[in-house]
Amino acid sequence: MVPASGLMSIGSCPLHVIHNSFRRGTTSTQWAIDESVNEMWFRFSCSAAREDFVKVAHSIVDGYARFLHRFVCTRWIEIGMVLERVLEQWNIINEYFLIYLPQSDKTLARNDRFQRITTTLKDKSTLTRFHFILYLYRTIFKKALVWFQQERLLVHLVFGECCNVLRSVLLCFVKEELVANKQGTQLLSISYELQNSQRIDGKIDIGESTRNCLHDLSVSEKAVFYKGAREIYCTITKELIRTLPINNTLLRHLQCLHPLLRKESASRTNILCIARSMPFLFNEDEIDRLGVEWRTYEMADIPDDWIENKTGDEDQSETTIYHPIDTYWHHVFSVKTSTGSPQFVVLTKLVKCLLSLSHGNADVERGFNENRHLVSDERAFLSEQSVNGQRATSAGVKFFADGKPHQVAITSNLLDNVKNAHSRYRKDQEQQEQLRRNKEIADQAAKSAKTQHELLAEQELDLLEKQKQLQIELNHATHLFEEGNQRLKAAIDARNFSEIETSGILIDSGKRKLTNINTEIVQNNDALNQLRKKMKK
Repeated sequence: MVPASGLMSIGSCPLHVIHNSFRRGTTSTQWAIDESVNEMWFRFSCSAAREDFVKVAHSIVDGYARFLHRFVCTRWIEIGMVLERVLEQWNIINEYFLIYLPQSDKTLARNDRFQRITTTLKDKSTLTRFHFILYLYRTIFKKALVWFQQERLLVHLVFGECCNVLRSVLLCFVKEELVANKQGTQLLSISYELQNSQRIDGKIDIGESTRNCLHDLSVSEKAVFYKGAREIYCTITKELIRTLPINNTLLRHLQCLHPLLRKESASRTNILCIARSMPFLFNEDEIDRLGVEWRTYEMADIPDDWIENKTGDEDQSETTIYHPIDTYWHHVFSVKTSTGSPQFVVLTKLVKCLLSLSHGNADVERGFNENRHLVSDERAFLSEQSVNGQRATSAGVKFFADGKPHQVAITSNLLDNVKNAHSRYRKDQEQQEQLRRNKEIADQAAKSAKTQHELLAEQELDLLEKQKQLQIELNHATHLFEEGNQRLKAAIDARNFSEIETSGILIDSGKRKLTNINTEIVQNNDALNQLRKKMKK
């Protein structure tokens, strides 16, 4: 964190960190999963191949064929959905490429892409690798990425969730006794790369589908697969340790905002550490008061319905749903003293600041996606104000009717607002036009004032230049007068009457020039002083 500038460091977006760790892990081996699925997709990228595939699929199974998804390298986590579609139709794909196409088109034997696809399908390890990558996607990464894309406030849970992701990966291949008692930053000290710290091949978590596919592999093929699986796990773990914000003290302290940790002994220390790290927001007196307010908060009688909502009936088990953290703290902020004043003043200020922190970039990217859906090609010339209006309408439907327009309550106020929408629009346009005109008048006045000031500045420069030139002429006239005096003195001593006459002419000329130049200098200085007085007004 950088207190001097008021910036708080909460680390990189965990969503992208986890995604990139999964990508680095799955590309650390020679399996080339991405190339394999892309080769299949490119085969079906033309409509003729798709139509042919559908016809053949109908003759193979009673169901229907589904086209393969395209894999994009910048969205590596989507390879899970791509593999799901491939594995759903694995038998159809095998029969189509290995039996039907070689019989129907003999020229494919010379096609490089077709040869690569058939080589991949004939390799018994391919199906095992696909199932293993899909297992990682479903059991670890999909759950974490969905969690980080929630719209509710989660900054107080980010530290714990990051630790859970790292722990989940470690438990897949590291001995349980090395991970079981580790919490938080202790997970970073586990020697996961040592062979003695890892499980034996048969106990590594690879998924039940993957384990069933291993029966078709030879002993050497199994050893190669397990070596690749260990390499993937180690690479993912290394990247998670390097990039996850588990060492971030602010995120660790933010856990004290959780309602269930209210009475923990470390919570008061954590909240004070957060306040001390922000001297640009809190002085010493406020920090002292914060400690007192937190003590009061610890001992306060907080109703359970502020924290959770329990639902259920006689036939079903009870379900507990926790309220959003901002809803809970809104109830806490509403607590009053016996005199009616707010119970928590500094705590309210601090918590509001902390809850403004984002748990990732999902909200920002979600906004870009909404803009992309609202502003289609036919509406590309909408103004910023119109786009904001569309976004406000969409947010209103989501807030009042859970995103279902047909469930929005039609009230009299809503009808009145619709009727008066055009008149309010016209009024707003008139106000905007008036503001524009006022701005133009102000700009014109400023421009005129600037022009007048620039004109005076130019005149000042001219007078200064003239003053400089007059000073040069004054020096020349003074030199001429002094030269005449010197020649006159020398002529008198030599009794040279013609030289005396010449010297007199020089002296008279010098006197006239000195008089004229001094007069001009006085006039120039007066004009310069008057000009500077105008510029100060």
